[in-house]
Amino acid sequence: MTEDETGIVFHMADGLYRMATGNNTRIRELLGDERIDESLFEQELITGKARENAASVLYQLDRLGVLNRHLSDSGRLLVSCLPLRSPPSPAPDSVPDGKLSLSKSAFAHRVNDCLCLENPGQWATITLHDRALSGLLHDLSFGKSAGDIITDSTDVSAEALQAIVTLLVWCGILDTDDESQWAAHERLFHSRTRAGYTRQFPGKSASISPAFEEEPPEVRCDGISCIELEKPNPTASDSADPSYCLVSKQRRSIRLQGAEPIHTKQLSEFLFRTVGDQQGRRAYPSGGSCYPINTYVAIRSCQGIHPGFYRYGPVRHELVSIRQSCPLLERLMTAAARSADITLPPQVLLVLACRMSRIHSTYPELGYSLALKEVGAIYQTAMMNAAAMQLASCPLGCGDSLLFAELLGIAPAVESSVGELMLGSMSSESHRGL
Repeated sequence: MTEDETGIVFHMADGLYRMATGNNTRIRELLGDERIDESLFEQELITGKARENAASVLYQLDRLGVLNRHLSDSGRLLVSCLPLRSPPSPAPDSVPDGKLSLSKSAFAHRVNDCLCLENPGQWATITLHDRALSGLLHDLSFGKSAGDIITDSTDVSAEALQAIVTLLVWCGILDTDDESQWAAHERLFHSRTRAGYTRQFPGKSASISPAFEEEPPEVRCDGISCIELEKPNPTASDSADPSYCLVSKQRRSIRLQGAEPIHTKQLSEFLFRTVGDQQGRRAYPSGGSCYPINTYVAIRSCQGIHPGFYRYGPVRHELVSIRQSCPLLERLMTAAARSADITLPPQVLLVLACRMSRIHSTYPELGYSLALKEVGAIYQTAMMNAAAMQLASCPLGCGDSLLFAELLGIAPAVESSVGELMLGSMSSESHRGL
C-alpha cells in the first residue's frame, strides 16, 4: 500500500487499485489495525467527514474482496471469512428457508492449526476457530433447517449461529440448486490451476528451469544393462513420410495389433521421433522446458529385444533395463489391455511418468497441470508418428500408478505414472481400414 496526493494505492497480485480517501493519515491508521470493530464508528474518534471517508474506504475494500471478517460471541472467536477474490454480491440479509446442507464438493482441511471450509471455485473460505462448531458441521452434513440448528445448539448463541449460517450461504459453502455436474476433485483441480479464482496468478515463479536429470537415481535397475538403439536417418524419414495432411487424416487409435511383433528398428525410430532429444529439443512442448515426463517401455513382444521393463534415455537414445519379465510386469500389461477393452496385452506399452521435482520449483502451483498438458502433447506426437510409420498405437485413459511405482521400486510421490500408450505392429485389418 502506497499513497500520493490523490489518495491511497493498493498493490495487489491482479493489479493496482487507486482510492481517493480525503484523509490518508487516518485511513492508514485505520487499515493498520489488526481488527476493525463495528463499535469503532460509534466512538467520537471518527466523526463527520472522517467517518464518511473511513466507511467509504472499508466499503470499497470489501467490494474488492480484501477485508477479512471475524465473528465472535461473548469474546470467543468463532469463525473467519477469508476472501479469495471480490464477492459476487452483497451479503444476504437472511438465511434461506428450508433444509440447509453442505455442498457435495465442499471439504475441510487444516490451515494454520485451524479447520478451513472451502468449496472449490467459490470466492471465500470459512475458518472455524472453536470446537463448539463441530455440531454445526454434523447438522449440515445431512441437512437441517436454520431454525432447528439454532434450537438444538447449546454451546453457541442463536444470534451467532444465525450470522455463521449467513456467512456459509454467502461464501458458497452450502448446497444450492445450481450445483455443477463437475466432480468435486475436478472442480478443485480446475480452480487451483486457472487464473481468476484467487488473487494469486498461478504462473512461473523461477526464471531458470532445473537441470534435466537424465537418470533418476532412486530407480532400482537389474544390473544397469543398457541397449543402445540405432538413431534413424532424419533425411530418409523426411523423404519417406507421407504429407502432414495425409497423416492427420490417417491418425486414429488402433487397439488390435498384428500377429508379427514390432521390430527393434521400428521401436527405435518411434521413440526417437516422439520423445527423443534432438540437439537439445523435443518434438513436443514442455512448460519452461522442464521436461518432467520420463518414458518407460514395457515390452512383451519385440523382435530383437527381450521382454522386460525399460527406461528410455532420450539424450543417449538407449533403453536401460529396470526389470526382466515378472508377474508385476504381466499385471501392468494386462491392466493396459483391460483399459483398452481387448483380450491380448499389447506388444509394447509406453508408460509416461512425471518427476515432479523437475517442474515444481519453477511452477509450484501449476506443476501437475502442466505435466498433464505435456502428456497430451506427447500423445498427439506419438499418434502422428505411428500413423506416418504405419504402426498401431492407442493412448489409454487410465493406468495403475501404484502398480507402476511398485514395479519401479520407488514411492509414487517421487515419480508417478500419468499416461500410457499401447504400441505394436499393425494388423492386416487395420491396414485395409486406412
